[in-house]
Amino acid sequence: MAEFSSEKEHQTEKNQSIKSIQWVTSQNGKIPEKAYIFHGKVIGRGVYNHGVHIGYIDTSEGGLIIGWAGCKVLLHKYQVLVAENVELMWIKISGRLQITGVKAGSENDRFRHLYIARVYFGDQWYFGKIGLHLFGAHFVPKGSNHEHVLKDYEVLYKIL
Repeated sequence: MAEFSSEKEHQTEKNQSIKSIQWVTSQNGKIPEKAYIFHGKVIGRGVYNHGVHIGYIDTSEGGLIIGWAGCKVLLHKYQVLVAENVELMWIKISGRLQITGVKAGSENDRFRHLYIARVYFGDQWYFGKIGLHLFGAHFVPKGSNHEHVLKDYEVLYKIL
C-alpha cells in the first residue's frame, strides 16, 4: 500500500528550489552545487556491470556506494542528482513496487528500470534502488560490505 510523504515532513536540510532533474557527472566523492541533499546524504548513480545503479555518495570513501548481487560496490566515477525549481515527493511503499517514480537507472538488460528509493535503517536515511522486478529497496548501510533489502521504503516522485 502506498502512502504520501511530504518532503517537508522529513527535510531538515535547507530547502532547495528545483526546476528540472538533471544528472551531473562527478568523481572521487565530490558533490556538485545544487545536489539534492537529504539528512547529509546525496543521491547518485553509476555504471556497473552494464547497468546503471542507484546509491549515495560517501565523501569519506571517495565515491558512490551501490549494492549489486548482495555486495557493496564503490564507484569513483558517477552522476549526482541535481534538481532545481521542481517539487519532489516521496511515497511510502510496503512490499513490491506497483507504481513507478523518477526513473534513474536500469539493470544490465536495459529493460528492467530502476527508481530512486530511500530507506530508514539504523537511525539513518539511505538512498538505493527499487524496480518493479525487485521485492524491496536495495541499499548498502554505512559500515557494511553487504547489500540489504527492506520491504518498507519510499520512492521519489516529481510533481508535474
